[in-house]
Amino acid sequence: MERRVPVGPMVVPKGVADLIGMGRSFAKTMFLSAGNVTHTPAYGNLIALGVLTAVQSRNVSRQHVAEAMTYRELIARTGRFLTYCGGAPIIGQRMRPDPRDRVALKLVRESDAGVVIRGKVGMHTSPAYAEDVYIGTLCGIEIGEHRASFIVPVNGAGVTTLCRKIAARDSNRFVSPLSSRYDELDGQMWLDDVFIPWERVFFVDPSPEAIPRWLRWHHLYGWLSRAEFTLGLALALTHAMGLKEHEQTIEYLVDVVVEVQSVRSCLTAAERDPDFTPAGYCFPSHAHLAAGGIALFKSRQRISETLRIVPGSSLVVAPSDRDPRGTRNGCGTRSIIRRRRLHRVAAVGSAAIGLGSRFVRRRARWA
Repeated sequence: MERRVPVGPMVVPKGVADLIGMGRSFAKTMFLSAGNVTHTPAYGNLIALGVLTAVQSRNVSRQHVAEAMTYRELIARTGRFLTYCGGAPIIGQRMRPDPRDRVALKLVRESDAGVVIRGKVGMHTSPAYAEDVYIGTLCGIEIGEHRASFIVPVNGAGVTTLCRKIAARDSNRFVSPLSSRYDELDGQMWLDDVFIPWERVFFVDPSPEAIPRWLRWHHLYGWLSRAEFTLGLALALTHAMGLKEHEQTIEYLVDVVVEVQSVRSCLTAAERDPDFTPAGYCFPSHAHLAAGGIALFKSRQRISETLRIVPGSSLVVAPSDRDPRGTRNGCGTRSIIRRRRLHRVAAVGSAAIGLGSRFVRRRARWA
């Protein structure tokens, strides 16, 4: 029997097996953080794939396509952290009286080596950790007959990155496990006469869908990871509070299982029934991804409420790891009773944090 070679997340997918392998990598990576690390190492590869396929669909030179392919290979080879910005202007720019000034970026000058741009873009995620930022066609710059997009290094001359302050949290990592580990520092990028070489200027479709069509696949895996993690917490709470034989609790859990499996089925269908680009690359079916996203958005509130219902009033005074005070036995070791209490504390505390932390509430507003 022929042995299947595992597929990593940095490949150019050309068949169903590639998509399945990439999807498994996304799932395993994001579940570890309950979907709160939204930009895995593979995210930059998907952005670069989107740029490559968008360039290939335009009437551009072979050299331009080759530069997009070379950059994707660079991301795959080095793991360079690339994040995404659609290029829309920030709020101050949108309120300017002259409509011509209501754009994010302006072209200062062109030369044989590249272009110089100026302006501000906002709401790109993980800028504190990124090495490059892709700025999409919503930035408003046109070069010749093409709408331009750019890849900007965050340490380039004239580039300033501003991030929001960290979320307010307790100093005890047990009490604030999400905010202390996965705080996503959204921000803005200010460009003051920044030089971009031509090999980092890409002419793509003016529609903002050109690149995000690859990213929704990754996003849905992140949302599913959060739902799966919530289901896991609900199961742990059911066990910790002695509700394994309680019929109403079991019904709540079954409802969550149905929602989780429905989204998983949509991802499976998207990968096994893919679409293809003119260059022969395959990508998950948008119809299946859309169905999964809609199903999860409709059920996410009910899933959260289930996590609130199962422990009931125990969430009101969710304890920390310092609260249970067990006794010591004759050997001086901590008692089994205290360890069991601590396990219950961890389950109840995680549920309370998952429902009420400022980090999670902020993430929900942008989902």
